[in-house]
Amino acid sequence: MLNIPDRQFNFQQNFAGFSEPGKSSGDSADGNVDNIEKVLSAFQNRAKTEQKRFEKATDSEYWVCVCFQTRDEKESFLKNAGLLECGDKYLDGWDVAEKLGVKFEREVEGFGKLKVDRKYKRLT
Repeated sequence: MLNIPDRQFNFQQNFAGFSEPGKSSGDSADGNVDNIEKVLSAFQNRAKTEQKRFEKATDSEYWVCVCFQTRDEKESFLKNAGLLECGDKYLDGWDVAEKLGVKFEREVEGFGKLKVDRKYKRLT
């Protein structure tokens, strides 16, 4: 345990798998090499995770477009397909899939948390 003024810092809890500074898990050179390898591995794993998150966040091929000759054709299609209640222009894909009985796994990981600007929160 490290003593930091006004706070206790449990090194093992916060940096699991690493040796506490000044304490090695054997020969000091080997312990340092082990720690460096663990840190490098942690950074590499984080970089891979960030790359996957970035690809999801910037992928623009997540939508489809269906066109008709007239508004009446479009509205007739949506009504007859039971989709009009989902919207008349922009429809949530999950709502459409549910209405049409299409089942697939929903991917929800890796998008990060939504942060709403305080200015926008005041408008609601």
